[in-house]
Amino acid sequence: MADDDQSIHSQQQQSIHSQQQQSIHSQNQQSIHSQKQPSTHSQQQQSIHSQQQQSTHSQVEQDSALNQNDSVIGEADVEDQLQNYAEPRIGDFISRDGSEAVSRSLASASEWTGASAEVSTQPEEDGGSGTAVDDVDEEPPETNDEDGQSALSAEDSKDAYSTTPHRSTSSQYLVAPFRSTISLDIHTVDLVDLVPTVDPEQLAAEQKLAAETKALRSELFFKHDKLCLSVNGQALEQVPEAVFELKDLQCLFIANNQLTDLPHEISNLRKIEVLAVQQNQLTTVNSAVCNLRGLQILDFSDNKVETLCIAFTYLKQMVQLIASGNQFAEIPRCVFKMGRLQVLGFSRNRIKAIPPDIALLQNLQVLAMEQNELDVLTPYVCAIHGLQRLQLGGNNLTSLPHELENLIYLKQLLLDDNEFEIVPVQVFWLEQLEELSLSNNTIRSLQCDQLGRLRHLRVLGLNYNHLTAIPVELCNLHTLEVIGLEGNRIAHIPPQIKKLCRLTELYLGFNHVAEIPEELCLCTRITTLSLPHNRLTRLPVELKNLRNLRMLDVDNNDLDYMTQGVCVFDRMTHFTFAHNRVADLPDEFGNVDALRSVNLSHNVFRKLPVSLCRCGKLEKLLAIDNQIEELSHKFADMWNLRELELRGNLLTHFPVELCRLRALEKLKLSENRIEDVPNEICEMTALTDLSLSHNNFAEFPTAVCYVPNLEMFVFSQRNGRMVTSLPNDLCYSGILYLCVQNNQISDLRPVCRMKRLRTLWAHHNVVKRVPPELCQMETLSLLELSHNLIEELPLNFDACPALEHARLLGNPLRIPPSDVTEGGRPEPIGLFVRKALNREDLLMMRAIDMLKKELTKHDLRELMRKWHFSPEVVKELETKYHGKDQLQERVDQALQLWRSLAAKADRPAGMDQLVHTLHILDMEAISQKLYAMKIYSQAFRF
Repeated sequence: MADDDQSIHSQQQQSIHSQQQQSIHSQNQQSIHSQKQPSTHSQQQQSIHSQQQQSTHSQVEQDSALNQNDSVIGEADVEDQLQNYAEPRIGDFISRDGSEAVSRSLASASEWTGASAEVSTQPEEDGGSGTAVDDVDEEPPETNDEDGQSALSAEDSKDAYSTTPHRSTSSQYLVAPFRSTISLDIHTVDLVDLVPTVDPEQLAAEQKLAAETKALRSELFFKHDKLCLSVNGQALEQVPEAVFELKDLQCLFIANNQLTDLPHEISNLRKIEVLAVQQNQLTTVNSAVCNLRGLQILDFSDNKVETLCIAFTYLKQMVQLIASGNQFAEIPRCVFKMGRLQVLGFSRNRIKAIPPDIALLQNLQVLAMEQNELDVLTPYVCAIHGLQRLQLGGNNLTSLPHELENLIYLKQLLLDDNEFEIVPVQVFWLEQLEELSLSNNTIRSLQCDQLGRLRHLRVLGLNYNHLTAIPVELCNLHTLEVIGLEGNRIAHIPPQIKKLCRLTELYLGFNHVAEIPEELCLCTRITTLSLPHNRLTRLPVELKNLRNLRMLDVDNNDLDYMTQGVCVFDRMTHFTFAHNRVADLPDEFGNVDALRSVNLSHNVFRKLPVSLCRCGKLEKLLAIDNQIEELSHKFADMWNLRELELRGNLLTHFPVELCRLRALEKLKLSENRIEDVPNEICEMTALTDLSLSHNNFAEFPTAVCYVPNLEMFVFSQRNGRMVTSLPNDLCYSGILYLCVQNNQISDLRPVCRMKRLRTLWAHHNVVKRVPPELCQMETLSLLELSHNLIEELPLNFDACPALEHARLLGNPLRIPPSDVTEGGRPEPIGLFVRKALNREDLLMMRAIDMLKKELTKHDLRELMRKWHFSPEVVKELETKYHGKDQLQERVDQALQLWRSLAAKADRPAGMDQLVHTLHILDMEAISQKLYAMKIYSQAFRF
């Protein structure tokens, strides 16, 4: 038996050993087979690598085409900004190497991506598994820029220009290649355990960021060889996170938004050169901006910034700093460390003095300090010898330092809106001066003996001073092109003006000029001649010599006829002669075929001149307050007319000829005697704005409801025949703004079916009830129902989803009271209505009624003093509600004002406070009555 047992045991050992050998042999065969066959994962990696190369190649082609075309989405609204920043007068400080830098970055990214993919797809040479992993973490070679800072890495370049979301390269997601080893000790390894679970929220955030980045890349464009992005005017409250993924961005425009701060991530945009964040709500400029060492232009005007941190000293490349329209009380000291600064703008702040350190900015060319609180100009400004433009308007200056003569390169000096009584003599020493503006001062005369020094002067502005004459010496400045002398006391134009052979614009409005000299007509380069509000009685025939004239304004003069000389101005586009006594125009006036706008209002025309019908390019015609009774049928041929105003005439019917004006967009026929509207008005497909107020309509003109594109209709009849109802046809109208005030309308239900109505003006009517259907209109945003007969509002008053403001003043409202409706917000109004007559409010209303009967004027004064009413408010109430007859109304208004002020200050203003106040003022009888009223109401509650 022992031998048998031993034999069986031996056979079992051999069987187990044989099974182990077979298992090891099988594993070895599988390992050898896996080495010979390329892995499926490696094939997938090769496919992904091919797609990445195609994507990169496609993106390079898109950027190349973008650079060639120099235009993509968003550049239109930024073109003017960049053009302004690049104007010669403020320095063209933007370099021209943007496209080359982008190409180099793209090439570097493409090479690094290709090399990485090439390594990952090669099988191992020692017979290993050769498993390819696309997330192998390998650092690209680093390069240094001129400043010793690390340049944009290849991985950053991929992020900036890749059009597909990239996978994370974080070490916690890497899987090293697994190689099996033949061993007798077999250990089961679960590869899944080596891969951490990806956070779904993080993955979703990465995908969202990638999508936003891709969308922003589609808006990139090149301007002046700079890669630009504009997100202007989008009501942004913060900078989109995807912006900071655009590593090669050079110009960023975020103007006219709602930003309150710039995030720290702004420092990621290392290549940024232009940053424009004007017209936001910034109170500070984040110091992270100081890390943008290549920043050349920074514009944060029209914000609420008060100071800059000292770190701005490090912006050594800054050439333009625009900080106008903020709250600076002084120029920050860090500004004076920006040695390359060429343009400095601190207009519209609260700066009272310019410090001596301004002299450190020796490269400055433009200094703008308009609308501040400067009393004197520091002479240190005059030490900046290269200054070309100095803007000091809107201050309190009365003189200039004598060192001003050192500014030998100054070309533009703006001194408007100051307190100069004479032209500072130092100005005449600036022989290179091209523009001088001294408007809105109190200058009475010019130094005639000094004027000749300004041999290069092209623009002279002396509007709204106290000048009584034009010096003859001024006519010796042969370089003058623009002269502004409006708002003075000049009565005579000297004949020597003919010497100004380069004159193109002359402004002499609001003076006492009675005659245009013939010599002026020899200045044949004049394009703009403005002489409104003078005493002209005629226009000279020689005016026809001004063949380059484009704008002629003789408004508010004493002209009684129009000379034929104006009929030869074949380049004239704007002609204004309103407020004269002209009755007709010459037939030849139709030859002025370039005319775009004519204003002949406030004359004595009985019919509209037919000669106007031949002005084929006329777009705007104003004939207000004449005596026109009818229109010629030829006016139907004015195909380009877009705006026509005939209000204040004697028309008795709507001219049918107007219905054929297919381009007419705006038509004003108010203050006539029109009684009806023809059905042909529906043919006016371009009409969007129509006014028929103050006419003699017996009923609302139903035909108006069928004008296809009408957006605004004004039908106020305060000085006309009032209508009593609105037609049901309004439901067919697409009107957005409806004005039916000053009528006798009592029912607003026809309005409720207008599907596009946004604003309804229906004040000063006899509306007694607001229909509940009105509160269900989806587009209504403004409701004006003041001065009607409304006593109650519907429970769903605030149900309009778009309603923002409701005006209900002057109505006999019982619920809610006027202090609730005063603000115009629909939410508190609707809430009050739905409160089911809150008991405390009703009690206060009863208490007020009682006080109106009990209080004397002396008691009321004591109460108002206790409530801290200002003397002005007390006087206003006593003046407005004067006398014993209006004492009750005075009491009512005072109590309502007390409650209103308490509500604004978040203080209680109920029955308890009123009883307590009366008790303190020893008005015990009245206090006891109110207290008893309160107790009774509480007892009644149970």
